Amino acid sequence: MAAKVLDSWALLAFFKDEPAGPAVEELIHKASAEKIRLLLSVVNWGEVYYGMWRAGGQAAGRRCGC
Repeated sequence: MAAKVLDSWALLAFFKDEPAGPAVEELIHKASAEKIRLLLSVVNWGEVYYGMWRAGGQAAGRRCGC
């Protein structure tokens, strides 16, 4: 099974409905269907949480599943 590594930029684009978001959403759907594996480092996870928190407060950070 192929594996893809996401970085914080990709996930933030998805959560903030930016132009790259649909491509990330497609990867998430493929991973849900067990067609690929998605990986994310803990450092990037922290960047996503911090970026969402900065944009919309702690509640926004929690909504992104962080």
